[in-house]
Amino acid sequence: MKVLKKKRCRRQGATAVEFAVVAPMVLIFIFGMLEVFNLYRVEGALTAATLIGGREASIDTANSDDVEAEITNFLQSAGVSSPRITIEPAVLNRTIEEVLVTIELDATAENGFFLRNFFTGQMRREITVQRF
Repeated sequence: MKVLKKKRCRRQGATAVEFAVVAPMVLIFIFGMLEVFNLYRVEGALTAATLIGGREASIDTANSDDVEAEITNFLQSAGVSSPRITIEPAVLNRTIEEVLVTIELDATAENGFFLRNFFTGQMRREITVQRF
């Protein structure tokens, strides 16, 4: 009985050391996965906002302020900040047949945990629509 008790006492320290070695790697993996999911979330929101802006721009009675407001409202509800929205031509009227909607997002904006530290490029989506 005494031999079994001594082995168990020596094993308690090994468990703490194993945890100290494994825990940081598991946490890095979990936070890395969260950041990858966040990157895809921002890209998906950008794509959806571009489609929403294109849909709004295709309406004959819409003006550029309406298109920009729709895009901004959607991105704010998705948690994406600081987009640059470009609508060409800048003034929409009934004679214009084609509209180009472009949304750019700088990765250094406050859109993720560590996204701005690892991905420093521009995210850009654009769509050209016919007005009717």
